Amino acid sequence: DLPANLGTLQTRAAAVVVLLTRRPQLFGQRGPLAPSNCPMGGSSSKDASDEAKQPESMSYWSIMRQGYDELVNAIIRPPRADYDVERLGPTCFTFCGRTYRRTDLVLVNPRGLSLQCSHWEPVERPAEALPCVVFMHGNSSARLEGLNQLSVCLGYGLTLFAFDCAGS
Repeated sequence: DLPANLGTLQTRAAAVVVLLTRRPQLFGQRGPLAPSNCPMGGSSSKDASDEAKQPESMSYWSIMRQGYDELVNAIIRPPRADYDVERLGPTCFTFCGRTYRRTDLVLVNPRGLSLQCSHWEPVERPAEALPCVVFMHGNSSARLEGLNQLSVCLGYGLTLFAFDCAGS
């Protein structure tokens, strides 16, 4: 089976190819086949700094590298999910005749990054300690996805703890 996002990846790769073939002004004066670190058609450090300031004079290799980086980031480091905390639902609600609350908190990991967390639990606890399911979301997702498991967990007398991963 093909990945669900294959069309998006193909579209981005096609956009890079179109950019390379239809925008020759982006290649600069060295031409499309002269890499910036090549002794024959290369550039000095002054030229490299000029390239950073003037994107319209990017070399073929710079454009290819940028396209490759964008393609890799689309797979390995996709954009972080962006959502409003209100989408996590009310902080106090009733389910199957019992009242539950959602407590939002922030934990700091060993790297000093903040993890946004939510814990759903009954207001009146039948015991001091209750079993807890720790939900870990997938790539390019968020704790918001834990809502899909909330009714199952609460229905079985479990609490649910979900957090937004810090990323790399």
